[in-house]
Amino acid sequence: MSTFYKWHLPEGVQELLPPQAERLEACRRMVLDQYRVWGYDLVMPPMIDFLDALLVGAGQDLAQQTFNLVDQVSGRQLGLRADMTPQVARIDAHRLQTDQPVRLCYCDAVIKARASKGTQQRTLIQTGVELFGHQGINSDLEVLTLLMKTLELIGFQHAHLDVGHVGVLEGLLEPLRLSKLNTRELLSILRRKSLPDLEQFIAQQQLQAPSAQHLLNLIHLQGDVSILARAKQELASASSTVSSALDDLQQLAEGLARFVPAEHLYFDLTELRGFR
Repeated sequence: MSTFYKWHLPEGVQELLPPQAERLEACRRMVLDQYRVWGYDLVMPPMIDFLDALLVGAGQDLAQQTFNLVDQVSGRQLGLRADMTPQVARIDAHRLQTDQPVRLCYCDAVIKARASKGTQQRTLIQTGVELFGHQGINSDLEVLTLLMKTLELIGFQHAHLDVGHVGVLEGLLEPLRLSKLNTRELLSILRRKSLPDLEQFIAQQQLQAPSAQHLLNLIHLQGDVSILARAKQELASASSTVSSALDDLQQLAEGLARFVPAEHLYFDLTELRGFR
């Protein structure tokens, strides 16, 4: 028992043996080669970083996933990265310093304090691309198209793309002026798509029409591309922020139609991961 315990890995931590390790490395090489063809340059941020740098601009979810420790040299708090995106954003903002669009890619290990849903693992390989300095729907179209091509490259032939736009909810929240606590509660309700909880929330907050009706409509707005026309009708009296976000989604749907079969494209206006 003591020998087994000595060599037992922590919960959610794994080591890859042959041939899994070879397959993973082959996938990594294929993915990075594809990113290079698309014009994305590889970066390798450090596994350990100052905690405030790892969490700059990030929400509470990422903070809860980040291991903390104290630097014995500086005395400052360090973190083991749980997500490489903030690090890559920092590289663009403070190291490259260019006014031109920047395309960066990465593929390396991340460590999470809690197991990721679905995988039950805390040690993962994260790969991705970041496109900085280029605004507009073409940027979203490029990145989402590359996402689908990446999934196809590594063997996911029938992946479904679930698309949302935080601008829709941002526009609906503008006139409500909810507290941070109430906003978190509303986000939780929308993620669960719980109509009874939403109705109770609206009553408790004494939300009036049309804002209350907009939220009740929102919770049902999921489906294929036809849902966007319906959203335009049901949210027609909302702010220009909402209308602009729906226009973006419509343009995105038209662009993605060339690369993604209609049955693999799904729109969910309560898709709010990363909202905070």
